[in-house]
Amino acid sequence: MLVSTGLVLEEEQAVRVCAEVASVYPDRNEALMNAGVIVLAREVSAYPGFGKVVNNPEWSVVRVSQEHGILGCKDGAGRRVEEEFEIGQKVFLWCQHSCITAAAFHAYYVVDEQDVVRDIWVPWKGW
Repeated sequence: MLVSTGLVLEEEQAVRVCAEVASVYPDRNEALMNAGVIVLAREVSAYPGFGKVVNNPEWSVVRVSQEHGILGCKDGAGRRVEEEFEIGQKVFLWCQHSCITAAAFHAYYVVDEQDVVRDIWVPWKGW
């Protein structure tokens, strides 16, 4: 995350991912979502985990498999997963390395300050 380097502020980041909550586990205080290592990579930084929930800083992606990630809360934050997330809920994530994340997608949705899609960019692919 460029934020961890001090290069940009969190709200200045250009890339975020929209994932969907697939399951909630109250006994573990975790939620399963449909964004894993293919979307978020395994890069880490000064920020914990593999991604951070936008506008909910106590929650981050604590584990990833190929196509799924686990949202977990910082210890001692006193937040309960069943109060924060529900199945089908859309969750925006800050990723650790936007270049790797962007390479996984065939289109980028350009949104304004109210999250209204204003354009769709199709990247050139190939090395």
